[in-house]
Amino acid sequence: MLENQIENLTTQTEIQVPEKDTATDKTEREIMIIDDDIDFRLSLAELLSLQGYKITTAKNGREAIDTLLISSSTPGLILLDLNMPVEDGVAFWNELNEHKDLCHIPTIVITGFSANTDQLIGIEAVMEKPVDKLELLEKVEKIFQE
Repeated sequence: MLENQIENLTTQTEIQVPEKDTATDKTEREIMIIDDDIDFRLSLAELLSLQGYKITTAKNGREAIDTLLISSSTPGLILLDLNMPVEDGVAFWNELNEHKDLCHIPTIVITGFSANTDQLIGIEAVMEKPVDKLELLEKVEKIFQE
């Protein structure tokens, strides 16, 4: 008898759960930070995670490509240093663009020196270190709103 009352109650009561708006839900938005400077990497990771972004990091281009190829998710944005050991940012960018399922990822170059980025066709923006955090956050948000 009690069982029937509970069943009737659960079938009569419909709970409306709002659908998740993934366009504005920052917890679903992932950023990959590729930089050999651990302090800079951690600083950016902290800044962006405090804004609700999911962060993955790599210390060079080779590690980043390997991570991207085995990952079950694809970041919505890459923050890329150019001057790194093992595989630099230019080599990473060229290799990234060889993969049809990865070449669409928007990328912002953040570098410690004035670099010729003409060879990096398709880069969203170039910023110099030390990076203006407010400007970076604005660029990141703009990319995720597009």
